[in-house]
Amino acid sequence: MTVAGCPGDAGDDAEAGETVADDEVGEPETTTEDEAESEGEPEPFCGDGEVDPGEECDDGNTAEGDGCSPTCTVSSCGLRWSVQEATDTSLVHALDVAVADDGSLYLIGRDEGPEDFDIWAAHYDQDGPIWETIVEARPGNDAGLALTIGPGGQLLVGGRVQADEQAMWWASLSPTDGSENWSHVMDGPIPGSDERITDVAISEGGEVLLVGEIGTDNGSDVWLSMREVGAGEELWTTTWSGEGDGNNSPDLSGPMAVAPNGDVWVGAREFVDFNSQDAALLRFDGEGNLLEEFVPLGGGNHQHNPVALLATEDAVYYAIESDSGAVYRSWLVRLDAEGNEVWTRDEAYWADHEGEVIGSDWGARSLGQASNGDVIVMGDMLGGDDFEMLYYGEAWVARLDAAGDYVCRGRHRVDDGLIIPPSLAITGAGSGASGAAGLSGVLSAGQGPNTWRWTGYFLE
Repeated sequence: MTVAGCPGDAGDDAEAGETVADDEVGEPETTTEDEAESEGEPEPFCGDGEVDPGEECDDGNTAEGDGCSPTCTVSSCGLRWSVQEATDTSLVHALDVAVADDGSLYLIGRDEGPEDFDIWAAHYDQDGPIWETIVEARPGNDAGLALTIGPGGQLLVGGRVQADEQAMWWASLSPTDGSENWSHVMDGPIPGSDERITDVAISEGGEVLLVGEIGTDNGSDVWLSMREVGAGEELWTTTWSGEGDGNNSPDLSGPMAVAPNGDVWVGAREFVDFNSQDAALLRFDGEGNLLEEFVPLGGGNHQHNPVALLATEDAVYYAIESDSGAVYRSWLVRLDAEGNEVWTRDEAYWADHEGEVIGSDWGARSLGQASNGDVIVMGDMLGGDDFEMLYYGEAWVARLDAAGDYVCRGRHRVDDGLIIPPSLAITGAGSGASGAAGLSGVLSAGQGPNTWRWTGYFLE
């Protein structure tokens, strides 16, 4: 396991808003004071791109709002700490993250067992795992997909386990060691169909809300259920299906968010026909009754996937991603309480840094709310050098105000000191009541087959 402090040696290639992990290869070169004077080297200063003694970060500038302050301390949207653990495969990673009040991170995902993949949970701080455990290890490939912190501090999680095919799984775990308080498995009524839980939330009344998919004769429906927080037993359940093409209707579930008034918002991928799948937005009341359906960015041949949701008192924020190879593959849409589009931010907006286009494939992985009401966007992007045709994944975090304008934003590229840097793909993210963000993903070596499970904590 390697623990990296927030920013490291950014070098001459550091860009505004970027923090780079400490160089882990070899020992840094040192220069004596006499040598520095004889060679005419300048005195170190904040903004020179080198993390000097007394500095927490140095991104090569003294700009505000990019995660590293003009005095070289970590600021809003900046990476405070990160941890990386060596893994045997890139398929071992976290798939959801929750931030605790003390700034530690809870993770749910999958780990490699003796014969297949098992559900894995962990509790991290800046020193690495406080605990980690295999929660479910059934025959077949299992995965934890969703996590939220319950009203009593318990971890409420969901995912899939192997049954006839894949079955829904949800559980309550102890925050102390990840042991199960209770758990449930439900296979669908159609033999051979796949079921899973895609998100978990807490209702306004403190009960558990689950959203997932359940098999049907002509595909699958979105499944929404409220369960008792104390034992996970059913309070109510409802399903939703799109119109389909007359023969097939394989609708898929996505994220979920609970508004302050108790309404439950669900993102779904609606099958329209073979060439078009829409990212639908469903609004239910607290009893599971469907109130409204919306289709932002609908129409045309495309495949839009629901990624993340945030519901506030007066707005809903919906992150959508395209699989159809469009010029811009991701969007963040703000809708008012009636479902009217207020503004949309696309990949061009994320890539625009004061007129300079930086990187590509900008995508959101999760949304959260800062303590002052700002929207937190967490995701990854592809940085690199077009001239050298050298590309690598980076993590990014941004805060937007109600108008969709930046409050702050920061990027993080891991640097191992080699010519081709490792690439980071974010697989799970989340935020806490403080507005701090936790991101986790797969770090793949630029040179060689090595992979790591990477986890980072970004300031509000």
